[in-house]
Amino acid sequence: MSGNKLFQKASQRAPSPAAAAIMHAHPGYRNALKLPHVAAVAEEAEHLDIQRVYLIQQLNTFNEVCDVLPHPYRETARPILLELSKLSDKGRKAKSLLEGLQTHQSKLTWPSQLMGITAPSFQNSAEYEATAEAAEHRKFFKDQTLEFKKVLLARAIEMKTQEIALLDAQLHPEAWLKKLGDALTRVYEDGPAKALIPVAKQEGDTFRVVYETDGTAASIWSQVKYELVYIGHAVIQILNTRVAVSQQIAAKKAQLKNDADVTMTDGTNGKGSSKGLTKRELDSQIAQAVAKALKDQASQGQKTSQHGPRKPHPNIGKGQPAASTSQNTSTSKKEGSGGGQKATGQKRKASSNPRKPSGEKGNSSQSGTNKKPKKS
Repeated sequence: MSGNKLFQKASQRAPSPAAAAIMHAHPGYRNALKLPHVAAVAEEAEHLDIQRVYLIQQLNTFNEVCDVLPHPYRETARPILLELSKLSDKGRKAKSLLEGLQTHQSKLTWPSQLMGITAPSFQNSAEYEATAEAAEHRKFFKDQTLEFKKVLLARAIEMKTQEIALLDAQLHPEAWLKKLGDALTRVYEDGPAKALIPVAKQEGDTFRVVYETDGTAASIWSQVKYELVYIGHAVIQILNTRVAVSQQIAAKKAQLKNDADVTMTDGTNGKGSSKGLTKRELDSQIAQAVAKALKDQASQGQKTSQHGPRKPHPNIGKGQPAASTSQNTSTSKKEGSGGGQKATGQKRKASSNPRKPSGEKGNSSQSGTNKKPKKS
């Protein structure tokens, strides 16, 4: 393997329009203004900061949100933001499970965890099983098992409710914003706050270069602190929004599938109704119904045929077959040979080998030589 293949760059997904735009949206540094009393400057800075927040809320992926942070804050914030994203996913799954348990409780059904719990069965003699006392005991076991399953389902709902409350508390900005801010503060104090830049100062008639703390680093740090809470909210909402959209699409597909239950005999709807559907949705459900009817018809044909499904003639649906050149140029001798019905205006020629009656076997020469001579 050549060395070039070892260092081939992996294909990267194109950034979203918001990710491309935010790289050119300069922050306003409203918190770092040295002249807050200037109304025009403060208003322009506020406008730029709001534009940045608006673009942050439009980002599509976790990496795009993390890329908003400049170096060296990005590397430190990424693990904390990833943990926050996983916590948000756990909360979403817990809420989905709670909705399922509540649906089981309202419909008087059981989740898979309680399906295996059945009433106990004890072996008794046939004589005792036929008595009323045995029937009463069996009914007692069944009723107690049913009540026990109801209690378990109620406790499971209570447990999931407590879990969701705990996860929601950990997703509150009060829980994670301080942790994230403290980690990035240490990064700023250990790095950019100690960075020195050369500054020219005049002393009398001479200039000399001194190294001072970079004021730009302090302005960038103030902007990072301002955008930090919006970055955390974006990380939490990205996965939830994507899952919510997927659920809406799945529900819409299920609804269209139910609405497309069309009876092909009279053309009317069976269970669903086409009222309120667009033309595209109507075409889609009609196409699905036609495909289903053709599939059922083909399946029925396979079941009723003795030799399996028959292949259609290759010329079906293509009109009359064109006459071949060999048929048009055939000789009269070939046309006249053999039996069968001939075209109009042609005489039927006798065959050189006429058919023998069914009672005779073999050819005429053999039959003549095999006959025994009559006795005189």
